[in-house]
Amino acid sequence: QNSHPNTLLAFLVWRVKPKYVLELGTGEGNGTRAMMQELPRESKLVTINWPNPPSGDEVGKVIRSYSADRRLTQILGDTREVHDQIAPGIDFLYVDSGTDHVYSLVAEEWRLYEPKLADETICCFDDISVNDMPRFWDELPYDKIKTPINGGFGIVHYKRG
Repeated sequence: QNSHPNTLLAFLVWRVKPKYVLELGTGEGNGTRAMMQELPRESKLVTINWPNPPSGDEVGKVIRSYSADRRLTQILGDTREVHDQIAPGIDFLYVDSGTDHVYSLVAEEWRLYEPKLADETICCFDDISVNDMPRFWDELPYDKIKTPINGGFGIVHYKRG
């Protein structure tokens, strides 16, 4: 299932060629798989998801074929509690966490992970038109574009400072 934002994620990873990707919200792993298919050999991707999410997703089921791939690290835990396991230098961030896609969760994740971003980072956010997510999107002071894909898919060109 390489549809919805996954095709766009794969294209962006192919085009940007990031060295360090962080995904918040693995789900079943469709986005992870799309990014892994285009991830350069020397790059790494870290994905984080709750072990037993309320969505009922079987976490990472479609990325099991990557279990021996040294580029991929899967962390099971609450994104807000495992942030200390993430090294700085993220140059591609994909945020698709939380079943409800709400401002409070994503704003807290942004507070925790923004200091770990590289000076220039491509940040993608799924479901930015859902619930109170437009508030979060509107507050981001960076160059950005919003697409109609999958409840609103946003791309931000983050530049520190």
